[in-house]
Amino acid sequence: MTPARITRRIVCGLTAAAIATQSLLAQHRRVILDDSRVRVTLVALAPGQSYVARGAAPHGSVWVPLDHGVVAHTAGSMAPEEAFIQAGQELVETIGAGSNVTFSLNDKANPARVVIVDVKSETQPPTLDSVTLTPGLEMEDGSARNDTLLIAESQLQLRDVRDIGDEGSPFRGMPHIIRMEPGDVRWIRHGIHDIKNLLPTPAKFTLIEW
Repeated sequence: MTPARITRRIVCGLTAAAIATQSLLAQHRRVILDDSRVRVTLVALAPGQSYVARGAAPHGSVWVPLDHGVVAHTAGSMAPEEAFIQAGQELVETIGAGSNVTFSLNDKANPARVVIVDVKSETQPPTLDSVTLTPGLEMEDGSARNDTLLIAESQLQLRDVRDIGDEGSPFRGMPHIIRMEPGDVRWIRHGIHDIKNLLPTPAKFTLIEW
C-alpha cells in the first residue's frame, strides 16, 4: 500500500471517529428548550459516563431525574458536596460562576436520565410541585400571574381545560389534549387549569413556576 493510500485511510478513519464521537455527545446531552426564560437540557447517562454542568444560570438550576441512581457532585468555588437524587425527587440549586456540578451514576449497571432546568429570569423563587395522577384522576392547578413549566416524568395523555374570562365571572374554555413522553417539557399558560389523566397508568410530572 502506498503512503498516499495509508494517509487517506488514516484521515478517513479519524474523520469517522470524530463523527462517531459527535454523535455520542449529541445522544448524551440534548437541549430541548431554550428561550428568554429558561434553558432545559436532557442528559442521558450510560454506565461509565458523566456530565459536567457549568455554573451559568443566574437564578439557579432545577434538577429533575427521570430514573434512579443519579449522583450530583458540586465543586469549584462552592464547598464540595455530593447528593443522590432519585426519580420523583427534585433539587433546586444555585451554581455560581466558577463552580460546576458533575452528574454520574451510583448504579453502574443501569443508565439514567436527568432534566436540567437553568433559570434565566424570574419574578419569584421557583416553586416546584411533583404530581402523580392515577388513571381518571383530575386536579385543579394554576397561577394567575405566571406561566408554568411542565416536565413529563412518564408518558402523558392529559385533558387540560383552562378557566377563561374575568376573575369575577370565569368560564371553562375548550378542552385540549396534552401528549408527552418522559423528558418532554412545555409551557402551560397562566391561569387556573383542570387537568385529568386519560391513560390507564399513573401520570407523573413536575410543575415549576417562578
